[in-house]
Amino acid sequence: FPFAFIATTATNSPNVFPRCNFKNGTTYGVSNAITHANTGPIVFQGYTSSPGDGGRATFDGGTTKNYYIILTTTCNGNDFSDLIFADNGGASTAADLVSNSGLRNLFLRCVFHDSGKNGFITTTAVTLWECEAYGNNRANASGSGGIHMGNANGSLCVRCISHDNLNSTCSGFQSPSGCTFIRCIAESNPFNGINFSAAATTSAYFF
Repeated sequence: FPFAFIATTATNSPNVFPRCNFKNGTTYGVSNAITHANTGPIVFQGYTSSPGDGGRATFDGGTTKNYYIILTTTCNGNDFSDLIFADNGGASTAADLVSNSGLRNLFLRCVFHDSGKNGFITTTAVTLWECEAYGNNRANASGSGGIHMGNANGSLCVRCISHDNLNSTCSGFQSPSGCTFIRCIAESNPFNGINFSAAATTSAYFF
């Protein structure tokens, strides 16, 4: 709560879409995996004093449990803005921090750090705008990245940075094919800055 609860029916006007504001300064402890499947448009956003002011709220899964996915988004048309996702356990089989398989979702100014495997991974087309990933792949999972675009043809990364991720097989960005990167930065990653699989096509561009 409120993920998997807020829906487009939570509105007092046909022209107003629901949004859920998370205040920063207090860490929201996550004790179990969360799945959000409700179709948007719905906005989940951090703030400091006024909704939408750019403050970031933190969701922390801690390090005492086995690795698990903090947030799985199977929804369509949702915005996740100004949110920090940190830690998702610290033992057993590695797991991604945030996993997306929904369509037309936007992650805006989100941070993904200190996961057991990928900081963020998607299997469908998604937009990441000014996101950051660091300190991921603590469990040294092969083929991981701070941001892993999966087989998500049509995905877009704009002004994202992935840096200081961990262990010898981890790249800043992992991209099998079909993604567009605009003004992104990969720095101080142990494997490649941006790593394409053998199946990668020339539909990935860099600016």
